[in-house]
Amino acid sequence: MTFSARELRCGSSLIVPIGLEPVNEPWELTPIDLLKDYYWKSYKRVKARAPHWKFVLHDSFRFGVQYWSQFMRGCPDIALDTHIYQAWNAPGTRSDYFSNACQQKYMVAEMENAMMPVIVGEWSLGTDNCAMWLNGFNDNLPGFPNIQCRMTKCPVQSTYLGQGFPGTPLDITKPIQGPYGTGQSGPSFGLCPITSNTSFGQQDDYDELEFTRNLNMKKLNAFAVGHGWYFWNFKTEFGSRWSFLDLVRKGAFPKNVSNYRTEEEVFTACLVEDKGAFICAAKRGVQHSDLDRGLDFACGGNDDKVDCSNIKERFSTLEERCDWAFNKYWHAHREEGATCDFGGAAHLLAIPSPSSVERQEFLASSVSKEILIWTLIGVVVGFSGLAVVVAITRHRRRAEYSPLIGHAVNVNV
Repeated sequence: MTFSARELRCGSSLIVPIGLEPVNEPWELTPIDLLKDYYWKSYKRVKARAPHWKFVLHDSFRFGVQYWSQFMRGCPDIALDTHIYQAWNAPGTRSDYFSNACQQKYMVAEMENAMMPVIVGEWSLGTDNCAMWLNGFNDNLPGFPNIQCRMTKCPVQSTYLGQGFPGTPLDITKPIQGPYGTGQSGPSFGLCPITSNTSFGQQDDYDELEFTRNLNMKKLNAFAVGHGWYFWNFKTEFGSRWSFLDLVRKGAFPKNVSNYRTEEEVFTACLVEDKGAFICAAKRGVQHSDLDRGLDFACGGNDDKVDCSNIKERFSTLEERCDWAFNKYWHAHREEGATCDFGGAAHLLAIPSPSSVERQEFLASSVSKEILIWTLIGVVVGFSGLAVVVAITRHRRRAEYSPLIGHAVNVNV
């Protein structure tokens, strides 16, 4: 802050900032009282030297009213910065990620109404932890990535891995080189890891763009209730889910990101998700210990919205108990920002709309009736044809017989 204060005092006609955030992403384990004390001291120094500037606080990955609603209440020109990513979410379905994106609006709106303007200061369309060096040089978090990453040719002749850095130019004949951190993420034999483009059933580039655009529209819908956003990053040399420029060129963003048009679908992107037209169900095949922990969480609330008192009598298996409790909890709390995750033990399943079911029943009924009619016609035609064949055969056989009239015999009874 001393350096920032000195810069503010000197001033510059070339730099016209609108505000200052004294620290970016203080970790969530930072003592909250210590962090708030730092924010108070920073606020006083900034406002003393630049009273027209906005003062932005990062939430330290504690985006909740319980942490910030009473802090700096009444102070002018403040805002809260939150970073919302899905890259560290547990693997899930397309519906999981779509619903999670739309649900962010409830948290943002709650924070705005309770305390101060909210800025989504970082977000992307990454849905996994695969992007190279996302967690540091040659590093990754323990247990990540938790899906199969996609590999692409590294940009050897570029500024990303270009001249002047240790280990460059990249030797494409070697595996990943150290030093490493707690995990590994880096080039190996000329290939670099990037976000998967098949995790949600994408078959080709068209499917990938469709998924990416749908996810983007839902995020824009959610963030529209706040005071703005910053996409991370403006440009990358590979991995378009993290590249604003590449996404704009591909058509994943509206033409004007500052003024959405009705036909661009931003404001209608979350209609299905906002209705909660999903079931939050337990994943099959996960460890029973994971299901037990998720069940304890769903049933352990004090709001009486999930009554698990006789759950063992009602459902015979652990999976069925979790199905009921997870779904009950998620629907009761989804507008508060609850997700269908439960430590990776649950996922969302889409519910077919009544209209689609009726259409399917109508189509099935229509097809069945049509099949029945054509079957009856076929039977009639078949029997008619068979009768004709039998008649012709009999006629031919009779033509071979000798006339009976010349051999008539009288029989007296």
